Amino acid sequence: MERRMWAALRAGITGKRDVPPGTTAVPYDDDRAVLLCMVVLSIVEIIAVDVLLPWLAARVVLLVLGLYGLVWITALYLSLSTHPHLVGPRELRLRHGFLKDTAVALAEVAAVRREVDSNDGAALRIGPATSNVVVELTDGRRVRFHANNPDAAVQAVRKELSNRSA
Repeated sequence: MERRMWAALRAGITGKRDVPPGTTAVPYDDDRAVLLCMVVLSIVEIIAVDVLLPWLAARVVLLVLGLYGLVWITALYLSLSTHPHLVGPRELRLRHGFLKDTAVALAEVAAVRREVDSNDGAALRIGPATSNVVVELTDGRRVRFHANNPDAAVQAVRKELSNRSA
């Protein structure tokens, strides 16, 4: 996990997106406001702890922990845009920053559609609490995920599905 965090931070700083050739990126980063607030609050916390605590040892320990937390949340924030969902010729990769990366074989996809979120017991939910794309699998399970542009996401998956059947 830590190695992925540092790689995500490096990719975010350099602006390099993790999108292999032959795949279509499906961004989902329009809900980053909460994480940005957490980054700002982490900075405030580091400063407040340093000012308020009189014990040097405690300040040093909490400074190290606070800086690590700041790096971690910053890496997550950046990775939401550098690690988009991917639609490729063989699989649909659903990701949530550097934390989650799940592959769904296109051979298992029966249908894909845009849908208003409902809590209907989906087998897998990737991303925030709201989802706007549903993938029906051949075994009857559903996979839900969020995309900034759900129509484009559905179109990309359908295009790859039609390429497979052609």
